Amino acid sequence: MGRVEEKTFFSKGEVLVTNKRVVLGNNTYALKHITSLSKVVVRSGSKKLIFGINVSKALGWCWFGFLAVTLACYLYLSIKFNNFFDVDFLIDFLYMQSVSKYLFPAYVCFVTAFLMSIIWIFCPRDSSYWVVIESASDKKKSFLCHTQDEAQKLSDAINEAIINN
Repeated sequence: MGRVEEKTFFSKGEVLVTNKRVVLGNNTYALKHITSLSKVVVRSGSKKLIFGINVSKALGWCWFGFLAVTLACYLYLSIKFNNFFDVDFLIDFLYMQSVSKYLFPAYVCFVTAFLMSIIWIFCPRDSSYWVVIESASDKKKSFLCHTQDEAQKLSDAINEAIINN
């Protein structure tokens, strides 16, 4: 009786996919025991980091700083001019030329918060791509890929090996 050779569908680094087995790092799976295969994208929560700074927290502090400085400035001037809770004074407060020296820190906080908001919107979260192998007895994240394309190639190779087996 002739021995059937292993046909390699994919081989790269610590990954090997043949018509008999799938080797992912330290784990080996018999191809005939694989019942299902999928890819999972895991996002790293809401933390978005730029140069190690948590953008979400910095953004919150900038908006808080803007509001706190503006409120403090309004309260200071309303007490100084004895116009506390006067709606007309609030409108005049927004248009006063002399207020700009008091509101400069608020302007800085506002511009910083606005720019960081734009950065936060476009800053990507860290994503990891897992190939999940399921057998009759087990389902687990089997192999972490660095890119979505790498996970797709590995999944395609395993699917091809399953179909051609």
